[in-house]
Amino acid sequence: AVVSTQSTGITDMVCDTEVIPGHDEEFLAHKGMLISARNIRDIILQNSVLEEAFERYPDYSLLILGHSLGAGTATLLSFLLRPDYPELKCFAYGPPGGLLSLPAVEKSREFVVSTVIDIEFSTRLSLASIQELRDCVLRAIQCNTRPKWRLTLSQVAGLFRGPEDEEQPLIQGCSGSQLLPSEQPRLFPPGHVVYIHRLEEQQPGCCDQYNQSNFEILSAPNTIFDHIVVRPQMLTDHLPDTLVKLLRGIRLPDSETRI
Repeated sequence: AVVSTQSTGITDMVCDTEVIPGHDEEFLAHKGMLISARNIRDIILQNSVLEEAFERYPDYSLLILGHSLGAGTATLLSFLLRPDYPELKCFAYGPPGGLLSLPAVEKSREFVVSTVIDIEFSTRLSLASIQELRDCVLRAIQCNTRPKWRLTLSQVAGLFRGPEDEEQPLIQGCSGSQLLPSEQPRLFPPGHVVYIHRLEEQQPGCCDQYNQSNFEILSAPNTIFDHIVVRPQMLTDHLPDTLVKLLRGIRLPDSETRI
């Protein structure tokens, strides 16, 4: 049986944390997506969806998957259903970075596999990383003597230029300290992370910037996705079509490679 999830509305944007039901207090999760996962679980239970599926296909196992915010909801739905379906697996594609506390991350590695493409924004998106980006931008603007309209135009135009045309970045030498520190605990993406890493930048004008020969598959720690990388690929790396193309054609390593 396969349960698929997608982004489920405004509740996904709530940044508070909550303890995952049935676990200790240090097992924290993104509250908005946990609410969504509970709603989906209740619908599944009320309509006996899984019971009917396993009556028809008793030899099947349960697979839960989702993309982007749906990947976060799929992960938390897996936590909620796992007591009744201990053999279930979850595939999380481009999951949100601000999802689980570290103890919950370690537990999720038992049943969740996440797939992340290079600098896609979703897996680097958390309350802490947004605050850090905001503070870096404000600090850079305050320190820069050029007219603000010129700064804005040059940075927007930079999203459509090739690497050799890029001006000096607006944000450089920015410290990791925050102007307004968050009291929320840091959260991270779930499970074992399969990291599809870009080997080299595509040449300007290339008709196929996602040629599989320019990527490699690595096993990455969950804690490295704590900074938002502002480049054009941050959006296109996150698209489902990009993921499907790379997974279909990328060369698998001879042995597991870690970073």
